[in-house]
Amino acid sequence: MEIVCQVCKKKFRVTPNRTKKAKFCSRKCYGISTTGKFIVPRISCIVCKKDFYARPSWINDGARYCSKVCFGIGTRTSFARSCKNCGVEFLTFQARIDQGNGKYCSMTCHQQWQRKKRVLKACKTCSKTYEVAEAYAAKGYGNFCSSKCYGVSISLPWEKVGGIKLFRRLNAGVRRKYEYQKWKQAVLVRDEKTCQHCGSKKNLQVHHRKPMKKIIYEYLERYPGKNSLDHFMEEKILWRISNGLTLCRSCHCKTDSYGCKGNNI
Repeated sequence: MEIVCQVCKKKFRVTPNRTKKAKFCSRKCYGISTTGKFIVPRISCIVCKKDFYARPSWINDGARYCSKVCFGIGTRTSFARSCKNCGVEFLTFQARIDQGNGKYCSMTCHQQWQRKKRVLKACKTCSKTYEVAEAYAAKGYGNFCSSKCYGVSISLPWEKVGGIKLFRRLNAGVRRKYEYQKWKQAVLVRDEKTCQHCGSKKNLQVHHRKPMKKIIYEYLERYPGKNSLDHFMEEKILWRISNGLTLCRSCHCKTDSYGCKGNNI
């Protein structure tokens, strides 16, 4: 079988089992390709604008400089930029610009810009107003002014049915059981291991259509004296495949019952 050499463009014969690996007709051509003399499309240096040749691996890694001298100049030379907050011109390095930084002239301006994107919210426990980041509030977080108020909000509804510790014991106990892992696997197989919102096949999780908090709360209301794990395992809704939904982690986080967003029973 004939293949064209990537260096000298000559045709040479190889066995069928080497058609995918063979690229060069001789060791000489292979040596030329590894010493940097391999003829490839020229690249222009971003500092001196000089055209230079590069190895294929260098091109894949994003080669931009023809020499170490130009690399030093390109990464250390200061460039004038306008501050995003106050509009004052300041100097920054090219490396910081490439990383997406170098937008503010000082840490003070950076903090002031972050404060501009904050909104006022009222604590759901004590009704005290406080500031939170706009992006954080848009995701449904920042509902409490402190960890103390957050703890009070969680424990208050459960005091009627035996306390927060009882809920945590039942919740953790069910999730450790083999039957629960079997139920999750059945949901994943039914949905063909694909997120039902975005179609992703990575970082998959099983979402409860009816939240686990609500299932446990209703169970404790119906059976105030029977709070054992074995009795709770007999609840049919726990093992209904229709109550599960396959979601990726990002889509799961957007649901109304995920994490602290599902504290309201």
